[in-house]
Amino acid sequence: MEGLIFTVFAILFYVFLVGLSVFTFVAFLYSIFFTNMHQNSGINKLQQRTELFIKSMDHDMLSTQQTPQRIENIKDSGLIMANVTMGASWAQVFFAGFKSLIGGKIDSYKKVLTHGRNEALQRLREQAIAQGWSEVINVRIETSSIMANVDKGKQGGFFEVIAYGTGIK
Repeated sequence: MEGLIFTVFAILFYVFLVGLSVFTFVAFLYSIFFTNMHQNSGINKLQQRTELFIKSMDHDMLSTQQTPQRIENIKDSGLIMANVTMGASWAQVFFAGFKSLIGGKIDSYKKVLTHGRNEALQRLREQAIAQGWSEVINVRIETSSIMANVDKGKQGGFFEVIAYGTGIK
């Protein structure tokens, strides 16, 4: 009886491991084939959002300058911040790791970071309007990696992008 129980548990464990391996392989293949489609869709939606926003305002309200365009009628000012956390897909992490072994530009991370920066800037614009600011000056962007070296040297993790500036009315 004990041998039968052990055999059943061994078979169940084997089926679990095979199922987990198949799931991981299928998820990795999905990541390879659909990452670009998903990211390009998000990038296009963000670009449309940004263009519509700037068009409705007749100008981009964000500026890296330290002084506002119209300095004479400033009533109020304050700090405004927006952030976004982005991560690369399994396929991007895999190919970036391979690319780091042979050298060269790692374009998959560049794409994720650019998308993250643009998203943070758009969120800053939207937050500025929601809080009633007419212009945001001295805009800065900070990028940091979160969990970059998860297990001593393995690639992966996330990127946090923070955009901040001084809102003025």
